[in-house]
Amino acid sequence: MTKNTRNVSEYVAWLFKQYQELKQSSKHQGAYKLVDIKEDKHDKVHLSIQVVGKAIVFKSTPEEILADDKLVEEFSSKDIRTITYYACQRMNKPKNKIVIKRFCEKLNRMVFGVKNVSKNQVEEKTAKDISLDKDVIKSLSPEEAHMVGYTSANEKGMDEKIKMDKLREKK
Repeated sequence: MTKNTRNVSEYVAWLFKQYQELKQSSKHQGAYKLVDIKEDKHDKVHLSIQVVGKAIVFKSTPEEILADDKLVEEFSSKDIRTITYYACQRMNKPKNKIVIKRFCEKLNRMVFGVKNVSKNQVEEKTAKDISLDKDVIKSLSPEEAHMVGYTSANEKGMDEKIKMDKLREKK
């Protein structure tokens, strides 16, 4: 084999290897591409997905995409990371939110307005009522749950102090 023939065969082998690597990397690109992310007024995320190489775009939610294993395989790993991030964001958002904090003289307690985000309704509860309801506490943000617990403990401490003062007066 001459030197020129060997160089040509090495070049063809190198070219074939480059083609195989390019073909392999294009498989990881996926058939779909994430092109836009929008949130509506209810904090629901809507994704615009494009079919790679075509002008076809459809909308979906992160949860719908992640629920379909075959569809997940058709996205790049970068897009899947983004889709998973938005799906987890929604799952970790508090389902209830404290929107009102006021002192009720009649009860001699703080009253909180707890808004159910999905139902868009507000229910007024005392700190003690909220702290005894584990489902409500879990559905609040950590900061709000802490505030309710702190208020409840303060009110209980004040009740104990008042009881002790009354006992001392009787003696």
